[in-house]
Formats: sequence, structure tokens, C-alpha cells
Amino acid sequence: MPSPSDSVSTAPEGKASASESEALTQLRNLLFAPEQTKIEQLQNRLDDPVLQAKDVSRVLPDAILLRSKQDAQLASSLSPILTEVFILSIKKSPRLIVDAISPIMAPAIRKAIFSALQGMVQSLNQTLDHSVSWKGLQWRVESLRTGKPFAEIVLLHTLKFRVEQVFLIHRETGLLLQHVAADVGAIQDEAVVSGMLTAIQDFVHDSFGGTHADSLESLRVGELTVWIEQGAKAVLAGVVRGTPPHELREVFQQVLESIHVTFSESFEAFTGSQEPFEKTRPQLEACLQAQFEGESSKPSPFLWGMLIFICMGVLFWGGWSYIDHQRWTTFRHLIEKEAGIHVTAIDKEQGTTIVSGLRDPLSAEPAVLAEQAGLDPESIQLAFEPYFALSPHFLEARVRAQLQPPDSVTLTVEGSTLRISGKAPHQWIQQLENRQLLVPGLTTVATEHLIDTDMVQFETLRDELEQRYFVFAKGRSALSKTHQSDLVDIAKTLQELDVLAERLGQRVRVEIQGQSSREGSRLRNKQLRLARSQAVWTALSLHELSRTEVVPVEVTRVGSDEVYNDPALARRVSIKVFLDTE
Repeated sequence: MPSPSDSVSTAPEGKASASESEALTQLRNLLFAPEQTKIEQLQNRLDDPVLQAKDVSRVLPDAILLRSKQDAQLASSLSPILTEVFILSIKKSPRLIVDAISPIMAPAIRKAIFSALQGMVQSLNQTLDHSVSWKGLQWRVESLRTGKPFAEIVLLHTLKFRVEQVFLIHRETGLLLQHVAADVGAIQDEAVVSGMLTAIQDFVHDSFGGTHADSLESLRVGELTVWIEQGAKAVLAGVVRGTPPHELREVFQQVLESIHVTFSESFEAFTGSQEPFEKTRPQLEACLQAQFEGESSKPSPFLWGMLIFICMGVLFWGGWSYIDHQRWTTFRHLIEKEAGIHVTAIDKEQGTTIVSGLRDPLSAEPAVLAEQAGLDPESIQLAFEPYFALSPHFLEARVRAQLQPPDSVTLTVEGSTLRISGKAPHQWIQQLENRQLLVPGLTTVATEHLIDTDMVQFETLRDELEQRYFVFAKGRSALSKTHQSDLVDIAKTLQELDVLAERLGQRVRVEIQGQSSREGSRLRNKQLRLARSQAVWTALSLHELSRTEVVPVEVTRVGSDEVYNDPALARRVSIKVFLDTE
């Protein structure tokens, strides 16, 4: 354990060490604080990509310029990147690329197209002028015989002359300054041609002598003639096909003189470049002249015949086309008017007209409509797909075909409801009730206005029978002779009633009801009633009634009291008909 003296001596020493360390830190901050701050800023600058980008952007243009002057390494490195960027730009914005290069490409394209079209039109005009003439036929035979194109044969026979190419050559060096041609396909190696012309001139001058002013004016190679015009600084050479007139030399001379005047400074400063003489093209193109043989003012008979034949053919074709068009118009009109037919397309394939669409089987035959319009059904291919039309007309037709109603029945379609009205036999009505109607578009059948004719006839016969009666004398039950004709009619009516009961599928009960007045005793009156009804039943002599039962009965009270109290009406026999449904 330390002594008290040790404790007292240690405390001041610790305070001294802390003071020295703090003083040393302050001294360090005073000496190195600015450099430490700059080091931290420099480290932040190296770590921050935004600051790095700003630093690079300040020196990048100068660095690229300096590197490009040293070697081609920078261009080689950037080439793949620029290629990818250009391709991406075309894919992304092709319109911008087109707008950028159009000022350069458009004049070159127009110039090439114009040169090609000019030669083509000139050849086409000559060909057309001689295509339908006797001379033209002769030339066509020559074309077949020689294997040359017909246009070339026409050109050979009608061409007086044509300047095909013009060369502007520097006189001292023999270098080609400019070249123009009437036909793009005729252009060869211009520099070689100009060199050969210069060599030929030198050869002629050296071989045949002469002064320096003497020069070669023309030379002939097959069908071509080369005319040469000499100038102080340049030579103009024109390649001519055919026999040119003397006036053409004057044109060459004027053009050459004009070029010397206009481009005098370019000639003086000539260093071998063709660029200063690019503007001489319009003047050189003025030398590209041509002349053809004129046609006779009197047309040939063959040409007139061909024209008449062509006109007749055109008139015949136009008339036939108009008639055919009218027939098809009529056919379309008939098709459109006909319900249940819908045309979706009319196409032509290998000379056959194909009419496609939809057709209800109950509609008119398209072939018949085509024949009505004046068309040949054999030349038309009808490709109609079947379908069910839901218009009332077709729904009624389908119901009529399925139900086969009598003429007295009327069918009416209202929405999805079929209304049947009119008169029909009981058997048909019963079949209608037992049959399920299978017509698309109809869900309900209404028959409240349909009348059963057999039932109506039955009611009529029943009323007729119930209105007949036989009156007997007082206290008598025998029939008089006046009742015989009535008995015959009643028997016939009962036979008809039995037939109707057969149709209706029902049984009929006919009661011969005997009546009596109030006179006499009850027993006697009962006997009279039975006897009278039995007498009428016996007199009817009914046989072979299959559905009708006729029975004699007595009736104690029938009708009102007034009738019953009348002795004459009370002494009678009446008929009552009852219908029993099976």
C-alpha cells in the first residue's frame, strides 16, 4: 500500500503530462492546419465523381486536339464507338439523319436520275414513232435477226448525229479537267481517254511534222467521230455518232472560247486539280446535241389501219365492260333487295368471279338472280355459307314448313312470340298442342284466337238438334205422320254428330227427353213421358253410331213455368246433347 507521501507527489506529475499533450496538439494545429485542410480537400476532389467530371471537361477538348495531331491512335480508338453511336442514332431518329444528308444527296440523285431519264425518254420517243409503221415492222424483223434491241435499231436508222461525250483537257499537261456524257452507261475511264487523245495528237504532230499551231482536228473510230477543238489553255473533244453538220464546230468553238474567258484565272493557277472546273459542266452539256430524221407528214395506210383497229378494239372493250358493269350492278341490286342473302366479298381469281357471303336456305337462289341480271351462272362461283335469318318473314316460313297449317290459319311473328289465328280442324290443333316448336328465335306460341272448326260444327249440330221437338196429342204417345220427315233429318244429324265426335276424340250422349203436362195423375204422366221418348227413339232406327249414345229418358220439369203450364208445349219430346271428354 502506498504511503501518503507517494500520493501527494503523483498528482502534480499527472497534471503536467496532460498540459504538455494539450500544448503539443495546439502547436501541431498552428503549424500543419493549412496543409491538413488542403490534403482533405484534395482527397475529397479525388473521391467525388462530379468534381472529377468537371476537371476532365475543362481539359478534354485541348487533349483531343493535341492527341489527334500526334498520330491516328485517337481516331482508331473512337471509330468503333462513333460507328455504334451513328447506328443507334439512325435507329432512334432516322428522320434527323435524312434531313441532315438530304442537302448533299438530293442534288447528286436528281442529276443521276435526270441523265438516265433523258436518254430513256429520247429512245422511247423514237421507238414509239416507228412502232406501228411499215418501216417499224421491218426494223423489228432486223432486230430479231441481228439480236440487237429494237430501240437501238430505230436509233441507227433515224439518227443523223448525236454528241455522246465531251472532254475538256488541259492542253499543256493532257490532264482531264471535266467530262459530260449524254448516256450514263457510255461513260468510260475519262482520264484514260483524255490521255490517249493527247498522245494521239503528239504522235500525229511528231510523225507528220508541221508547225506548233497545226493540230489534229478529227479522227474516226467505227461509227464514232471525235471532233477536236484547240484552245490556248484547253482542248475540247467531242465524241459524235453519225454525220454531224459543220455548225456543230461553231458550237464547240463558242463553248471553248467562253470557258477560256470565264476560267482564265483558274487556268493560270492550275495545279492539277479538277475542282475549279466543276462549274464548266453546264457549258459542256450545251454541246450534247442530237438530230433525228423527220417523219413524213402523210401517215401511212398501215398506221391508219392500226389506229382504226385499236379504236374499234377500245370501243368494243369499253362497250362490253359497260354492259358487264351494268349486269353486275343489277345483280348486286337484286341481291341487296332479297332478304336472307348477305354478300361479303366479290373477288376474281384466274378469270372466275367468286361471290362470297351468307344465305338463308329459304331465300331465293343466287344463281337465279344472276340469270335475271343477264349474267352467266356458270362463270360465277357462288360461295355462300348457310345461316338462319331471324326476320319475321323467314320465321313465318319456317313455322309454316314445320306445322303445315291449312290455308284458313294465319301465322304472325311478334318479337319472339308466334301468334296463330284463324280456323283449323281439331286434329291439327291437337297436333299443334302436342308438338314442340323448334324454330330459332321463337319461344312462345299464342293460340287464343285459333278457332276449332270441328268444335264449331259440333256446336252447330247440337243447337240444331236441341231446337227440334215432337208435340203429342193429349193422353197419346204415338207419333203422327207429319213427324216422319223430321225423324229422317234428326237421324242424319246424329250420324254427322257421331263423325265429329270421332274427330274430336270425345263421346256424345244424346237424351230423348219425354215430357207431359200437369193434367192427369202422376203415374199416368210418367208412363206417357217414357212412352213418348221411347216412341221417338224407336222411330229414329239408329245404327252404327260408334261415339254416340242415344237414350230415351223422362223429364218431369223442363224450362220455365210458363212453358210447363202450357199443355200443348208440355206434351212433347225434346233432344238434349251432352259431350263427354275421354
